[in-house]
Amino acid sequence: MGDYRRHSGGGYGGGAGYKRRREEEAAVDSTKVLLSSLIQVGDPGKDGSIYLDDEMVGGLVKHLRRETRANPLLVHGMLLDCAVQLPTKAPVYALLVGLLNVDEPELVAGLVQRASVELNICLQPGGDVRRARLLLRFAAALVATNVVHAVSLMAAVRSLVDTALGIAEASPTGDDGRSWQPYADHLVYASLMALPWGGPELAESVPEEMTALLEAVDSYMSRRPRSTQPSLRPFAAAIKEDDTVAESDNGGASFLGKVVAAVQEMVAAQQWQLESVPRVHVAHEVALAEAQGSDLPAVAAPAHAPVQVPEGASPTLLGALILEAFPPRGIIHLLEKQHTQGERLLIERLVAEEYVLDTCFYFEADRVECAKRLAAGLPLPYAYEPLLCEVLFGQMLRLPRPQFKPLMYSTLMVDLCKLRHLFPRAMSACVRECFARMNVMDPHLRLRLAEWLAYHLSNYEYVWPWAKWQHVLTAPPYDGQRRFCVALLNRLVRLSYWERIQSVLPEEFRVLMPPKPEVAPLPAADDPDAVAVDTEGHAAAQMLALVRGKATPEELDAWMAQQGLEAQLGGPLGVLRCMARCLLVAGAKSYTHMVIALERYYGPLKNAVDTAGLEGEAALVGVANSVWRASPQRAAMAVDRLMTLRLVSAEAIVGWVFGSEGVTALGDESLSGAAWEILYNAINKTIARVQDAREDLTATEAAVAQLQARVDALMTAGEMAADAASQLDEAVQSLEEKRAYVAETREQQECAFLQVMRCFVSVLSLGHGSAMGNAMDTGADEATRCKTLCWQR
Repeated sequence: MGDYRRHSGGGYGGGAGYKRRREEEAAVDSTKVLLSSLIQVGDPGKDGSIYLDDEMVGGLVKHLRRETRANPLLVHGMLLDCAVQLPTKAPVYALLVGLLNVDEPELVAGLVQRASVELNICLQPGGDVRRARLLLRFAAALVATNVVHAVSLMAAVRSLVDTALGIAEASPTGDDGRSWQPYADHLVYASLMALPWGGPELAESVPEEMTALLEAVDSYMSRRPRSTQPSLRPFAAAIKEDDTVAESDNGGASFLGKVVAAVQEMVAAQQWQLESVPRVHVAHEVALAEAQGSDLPAVAAPAHAPVQVPEGASPTLLGALILEAFPPRGIIHLLEKQHTQGERLLIERLVAEEYVLDTCFYFEADRVECAKRLAAGLPLPYAYEPLLCEVLFGQMLRLPRPQFKPLMYSTLMVDLCKLRHLFPRAMSACVRECFARMNVMDPHLRLRLAEWLAYHLSNYEYVWPWAKWQHVLTAPPYDGQRRFCVALLNRLVRLSYWERIQSVLPEEFRVLMPPKPEVAPLPAADDPDAVAVDTEGHAAAQMLALVRGKATPEELDAWMAQQGLEAQLGGPLGVLRCMARCLLVAGAKSYTHMVIALERYYGPLKNAVDTAGLEGEAALVGVANSVWRASPQRAAMAVDRLMTLRLVSAEAIVGWVFGSEGVTALGDESLSGAAWEILYNAINKTIARVQDAREDLTATEAAVAQLQARVDALMTAGEMAADAASQLDEAVQSLEEKRAYVAETREQQECAFLQVMRCFVSVLSLGHGSAMGNAMDTGADEATRCKTLCWQR
């Protein structure tokens, strides 16, 4: 080796005149510093109040001025993004813009112009309707800081209401409003909920326009066909007199009526200074009054719902797409008004709801930050834990589905229990109210609630006051509260070990425990008596020895032919059931073991399924459920994997499910609920296949277009295009195959949907079902399932 010091030019005293240079400090990006300051400014204190230091505000305004002069578009985007994604601090950002407007009116006029452009873009098809609503709110807050003229804001708000009114007036007589009312309701809601941020500055400046606006809103309300949506009610009936909870439609069509009533109450009482909307600009009113305001450019909303509708879509599909684009708010009033609203105006509650929902939307990806902002980042100067809990429960139990996965709300509430000391008490009250309504609660919501509670208990050592629910032990199996307890224990077992749940559960409640999740064992391979009792099981046990010895698929085929299994087991169907039992038992140790076993012997299994046909697919589903009859979760996982491997189809699964007793049984959910879980998974996978096929087709079409452009460019330039043309031919061939696959998956989806509908009609026409029975019963009538499959074909 050479001398390191000689080659390095010094170091460690080895070179004369060497001096180590000071590391250059990285240049500070002033725009990033500004963004960081904007995000941190105005965070509420522990009491929910916002305190702004004059020196800090002055320094931030100077920084804004410098950066806006250098790069106005970038700073405008920062301010608008902060006002939208941190909506609880909209008055703070309005104050900063107002102070900037004192010295730089032209720069602020550009911001107002950009806000208007973005607002109009968000209202168009494919736009972000939430961002449009929050931009309109920010524009109202700019009225209070003398940045936007009140007249122009009222003109924008009135334009949205007039659009909704025009849609209602143009609808034919007798129209149920499904194809337009959710959109029109949203326009009116966004307009009215922006008004509180304008404060007295807005109300006192344009009293006549305010009166005209409310009259236009009343006119729209008289023309909308639906004032409530019974199909969205989480509870089917009342459990007491004057039960307002039972009348809740999850914040559907009835929600706009509450918004209108809240705004009218605020206007009539002249209480524009709300506790929940901080008036941070009051200390700077003298300076703000010297500024020159701007007009908010015109706002125009489409006369039709901005939803992309497939060609030839039916009115039912159109209504479903519009409801998906403008879903119900998701509010259930589970707690007494005195706990969630108190003596405050109704508009105060609605503003607080807005804070919670918008914060959840923009911080959903960061659970910890979301919980911190909900716990200490809302400008609400009162104890709001009951309201916060009620809003989160309403979102989790929203119909037809929540905005986010239920796990998001589960983890969020666990964190909130640690951050807000009154939150657990409010949560217990919500659970109590829901439990009292189990017999009238939507069955899907009952299961969703059980999954949430199971996850929550898993974070607190499974501690729960089971004694308060002891009365369910004497209730009949079909009782809603008993079924909820059984579903809860099933989910607890899935999150832990069966022995662990049994140890923490009171002894009297152990009768509701599901069976220990164990695989149904095969008879001993060397037991001669097993041949007569369970011929298929005995053959499966012998086959299991080969599988565990890692025999190849060819060796397994040869063994089955040598043993004459087809004749011994009564045909291909018997061979299929024998092989399926063997492979599922071989992979019983874990999900990964099951996947490996099924994939290793996929060839023989696929041949057996093809030979047996649709009846064989149904038999394969039945075997998966009989092998795992003590574990509905593993049974559902097995069927799902079989469907992924294309060994069973949705048609066979639907036929098996509706041929089982689990569909008509009203007994405990430990086993009978498996039928519905398997059906739900099969439908979801069928829909997912169509979506994946469409996405793959879109990507291939884009690749073909790029290759075609490349070939054309090469030919125009007179260069060789043989390689590119060959790639294009291959891509075109792949494109045709993917188009055919999309058509195939769509046909399968349509067939599955029609099959489910026919089966429901058939089952419901027979009556309300029985109180006993379960879907996992290995003794279920096989002939019934076969007849069902034949009838469906």
